[in-house]
Amino acid sequence: MELLSQNITEIKAQLFQMAYSSVRRKTAQTLIQFAQVMNTNTEGSIKISRSDLASVAGIATESLIRTLSGFKKEGLIEIEGRNIKIKELKALQYVN
Repeated sequence: MELLSQNITEIKAQLFQMAYSSVRRKTAQTLIQFAQVMNTNTEGSIKISRSDLASVAGIATESLIRTLSGFKKEGLIEIEGRNIKIKELKALQYVN
């Protein structure tokens, strides 16, 4: 019961984020989640298509690409082709 309750709480928080967060916040949170799932540390790069990342974040691909470009200009991430590397995890966690 406790495990199910925890899963429901996590899903509820994700749905709330998808519904009410800004595009920048959705993108940042999705990058952080992928980094945590795909890497034990966030030093590795995330290899995923922009359309898949946008689908998970619940935003349009074009909006995601613009937001990623902004993050790159701010020095929060590095982008090489399909690879995205988080440079400033703490700053990315506090994006609004």
